[in-house]
Amino acid sequence: MCKQCGYMVCIECLNEFAQMTPEKRKKLKRACTHQNSFCLSEFIPWNILTKLRLDCIDYLSKLRIDYSIRFHHSSRNENLSIFIKSLKMKRLYEIRDVQKTWSAIDCDYDSNIEFYCNGRLPVFNEWHSENAKCFFQRVWAASCPVLVKRVHRNLSKTLWHPNAFKGHMLDHRDTPALWDCETLTPIPTNETILTQFWDGFEHLDVRLRDPEHGGRMRILKLKDWPTKKDFASVFPTR
Repeated sequence: MCKQCGYMVCIECLNEFAQMTPEKRKKLKRACTHQNSFCLSEFIPWNILTKLRLDCIDYLSKLRIDYSIRFHHSSRNENLSIFIKSLKMKRLYEIRDVQKTWSAIDCDYDSNIEFYCNGRLPVFNEWHSENAKCFFQRVWAASCPVLVKRVHRNLSKTLWHPNAFKGHMLDHRDTPALWDCETLTPIPTNETILTQFWDGFEHLDVRLRDPEHGGRMRILKLKDWPTKKDFASVFPTR
């Protein structure tokens, strides 16, 4: 993580990033231009912290050490406590203002809109009319769940089929890296290996195996693909 701007990058990408000149960095979109400002950063799951806390309490209890936390009175602690309480109350009021249930009155009695779960879930049978669009935006802006029926009729399943990605990758001679998720090691790739990777989504017998671990099927992750551009610019239809 960059200590100046907060830019996040994995260790593998950082090694490649460090070899770039400042001019090349500036050409990259959403990239950090600071040099020698990166440091290691960890995101620890909350349940792990909770378990660590309980283990520490258990260990201190065995040693008969008082682990209770005492806060000494100070104006700073008092001001901080008042700030936290005001912030909590503000959030509670904001939550109360959000509409939780909906009815036919909210959508001008549109016959194509139903309401499930006692009015908590608006269901759209069509989405082309202006009234449906306006009501959808209203529900979406309130961060409430919404269901739209028969959207799949306007979607092309072939866009997300493994063969579609495989064809695009081979046509553009793009050979991104594959990583073994169990051993956390990179796997050298070529057209043959990438073809097996994509075909393995539907055919288990062609999946890549690890000869060093009894021929087990590898659990693979495709890393940094597309290699040269953003996914949205390479696959706008997706």
